[in-house]
Amino acid sequence: MLIFWTAGIHITSSHPCDSEHAANCPAAAGERLGECLEALSDNSSSQACKEWLHVQSVCSSELLDQCDKRNEGSPCKYNDDAIPCLAFWTHPDYRVGYSVACKELLPKGEKEEISEETKSERRRRKEERKRKRREKMEKEQEGNPLNLPDPGEL
Repeated sequence: MLIFWTAGIHITSSHPCDSEHAANCPAAAGERLGECLEALSDNSSSQACKEWLHVQSVCSSELLDQCDKRNEGSPCKYNDDAIPCLAFWTHPDYRVGYSVACKELLPKGEKEEISEETKSERRRRKEERKRKRREKMEKEQEGNPLNLPDPGEL
């Protein structure tokens, strides 16, 4: 498990609300997960989970604007990629546009330490996305293998 400490916020590669997620909203993901976790009473959530939800809230526009692009359109908000995307995957030039409140919550000048298991999982997900794109392109070209214009359009 990847762990970071910054401004009192505990950041992990597996989100700190996993136990709350499993116990209260196991089928929820993305925004629905956020809504479910935010609705829990304060005493049923761990401090780390509350802090993680706070980052999701404060950095909402940054997650939608920058991180969804870096995750090939898949939403980063309320998933384990949210903090690494904000802190490490986004080029510093793009972080200039982050709100002051969001910047203050992110690790400063630290390098992301990634376990071999996490690297392997990321490679697997990347290859899966490539395979799906390739299959989609092949399916689109099935009826037109040479990608020629339709004779009726000429």
